[in-house]
Amino acid sequence: MVLAVPFDIESASEQLKNELKQLWGTQKVGWRTAATYDALEVILDGLQQIDNPTRQDLYNVLSSKSFKSSGMTGEIKFDDNSDRKVEPKDKNRLGILVKVSDRKCKPEDKDDNPKYRFCTIQP
Repeated sequence: MVLAVPFDIESASEQLKNELKQLWGTQKVGWRTAATYDALEVILDGLQQIDNPTRQDLYNVLSSKSFKSSGMTGEIKFDDNSDRKVEPKDKNRLGILVKVSDRKCKPEDKDDNPKYRFCTIQP
């Protein structure tokens, strides 16, 4: 079975993995954590640009062509349709295909006996 997930820690840089280890004591961070972190960074960065924030003010800031935020998955900007822009430099950091497996993904993986693993499919 192949699944599409927004983010996979195996595709992250070593710098990000080290930061995660320092911040949370683990590198095992899933796509939900990454998406939540990015969403909160966007909201916080947007709110910091507003004196007395309203929902409409936040929408206007986030809709601005000049708005950008730095998240776990890279730089975050939005296009005219309010979708996240994915730049070529983001490579394989967003929109990852994984295969469900009951074996190790790579020979060097720890044998911690999970029932299933999500192995990144390389492009």
